[in-house]
Amino acid sequence: MGRAHVAIVTTHCLGAILDGRKTIESRLSATRRAPFGAIGAGDLVWFKERGGGIGARARVERVEFVEGLTPRGVASVRREYGGRIVAESGYWVGKRGARYATLIFLAEVEAVSRGPRLVRARGNRSAWFTLD
Repeated sequence: MGRAHVAIVTTHCLGAILDGRKTIESRLSATRRAPFGAIGAGDLVWFKERGGGIGARARVERVEFVEGLTPRGVASVRREYGGRIVAESGYWVGKRGARYATLIFLAEVEAVSRGPRLVRARGNRSAWFTLD
């Protein structure tokens, strides 16, 4: 068994994961940060709704890491994977300046109401946690 992760997601995202439309979880960022380089096939990802509780769990089928993105590269990711990422249009606008992408292909998705306890330091607004 691999590592465990908790991803903080929107209500829209959680619903799309649970109904099977969203089969790729994407994390695009301007800096190299988790889950970039910290997740792999076989890992488990618990999805926690922003401001709510754990709602889903999935096994990672495979991961693609992309470095050196440009606005054109972000548009390419959107064209190739957007139908499986199922992000709202504002997501792509906000990610134009991303230089790193982690594309997490999900398998064995299931609805859950409990998961690992997430202890966040006060003020920590990160949306991704890799658990020990």
